[in-house]
Amino acid sequence: MHRVGPIHNDTTFTAYYTEQILAIIAKNPPHTSGWVEVDSVRFWDSTYVYGTYIETLAVECDTFGDPLSPDSVVCDTHTVLVCVDSATTGCSRALRFWWLPGFPHTFEASPQDSFPASGDSARYFFNHWTYRYTRSDSVFISDSTEDTYFAIDTMIGPGSFVAYYDSKWRITLIKQPPETLGYFLFFTPTDTDTVYGEWQYNFWSFGGETVTIGVSEFDILDVPGTTGDSLYRFNHWSDGGDLVHTIGPIESAVQETAFYDASMAILAIYFEPQRPGSLLFEWDLDTLDPCETRTMDVSDSVKVVNAGNVPIDLGLKVVETVPSGWFAGFYQGPDNFVLLCEFTDNNTPPVTFWPVEDYVKMTIDWSTPERFGPGGYNMLPPPYPPENQYDYMWLQFRAPSSTSIYGEVRIKVMVIARYHMP
Repeated sequence: MHRVGPIHNDTTFTAYYTEQILAIIAKNPPHTSGWVEVDSVRFWDSTYVYGTYIETLAVECDTFGDPLSPDSVVCDTHTVLVCVDSATTGCSRALRFWWLPGFPHTFEASPQDSFPASGDSARYFFNHWTYRYTRSDSVFISDSTEDTYFAIDTMIGPGSFVAYYDSKWRITLIKQPPETLGYFLFFTPTDTDTVYGEWQYNFWSFGGETVTIGVSEFDILDVPGTTGDSLYRFNHWSDGGDLVHTIGPIESAVQETAFYDASMAILAIYFEPQRPGSLLFEWDLDTLDPCETRTMDVSDSVKVVNAGNVPIDLGLKVVETVPSGWFAGFYQGPDNFVLLCEFTDNNTPPVTFWPVEDYVKMTIDWSTPERFGPGGYNMLPPPYPPENQYDYMWLQFRAPSSTSIYGEVRIKVMVIARYHMP
């Protein structure tokens, strides 16, 4: 605006305008870390004008209002809508430029973006650019590239340039009270792990994924040579989910806490049917011939019952023979016998015993799904259903090929329990 005069006759004034075209550069999904370079000038995401990039089929406007107003918009003939407003409205960040037509331009996006380590809850990984602009009166460009850097030639009409990112969100798992026993587990479509020795653990999930999380049910502090071991038993998750459950789809950072009840660990077993006043169980074989095999039948069956409050594994060993002189082993021989054992949940004896996995030594061996198995391993405590609290113990005895001892021989076998550690 300026002042002219005095004017004494007809006068013509001409205002000359320079044409400029609007270019919008944005990231999708919106975030405030990383950068873009436009014509070799770097713009950090945290300094962008706030705005939202939205795909739309409507073509209703081609003007740009006050950039400080929440309802200022830009619509061009290439179906690009950008709203520019304040941080409180939830819009994304966008760059806007007014360029002279007819010039080339370059664009580059940061390959991966994340917040500072102290508050790193979201990470973004570049996927591709999409861009739309008018190159000439008869040529409209709509294309994409997976390169972080690209260049365009002559641009004479409005354009939009959007860098698309794959988002990853932090998922935090916590145990309460804090203790480093047991484990966390998680499964995502792209990752899986079981993590020990942590009371808090972070992992990452792509946006939109459904994730499985879980923790150990029983965490036990076992200090050799001491009594009063600590037991932490799972109670509930902060989101109300099961011990192992799914969360998602993941659209933001997640924190879930597993709450435990703390108490003293109790390790106890007994035989059923019980003998009054005794924890002993006897299997009377009567008289055997050399190399004879004798197997428990249904009338001999005995259960080993978990009477504590922790899951257990069972162990076996031959303690001694009375009188001494016989030995337990893998082969029958002079004064050498073979004792086989299987723990099962069946009330009938196994059809077959497996000498390699089932023989009882004179040193302790612990049950696994294969060794003395399939039972005797991870036997659960109350209040689990009774059928989960016990296993049947089935024995098979193979007599020595010859003996230097005559008369009755007693073979003492110890059944012992330990914590089943997760």
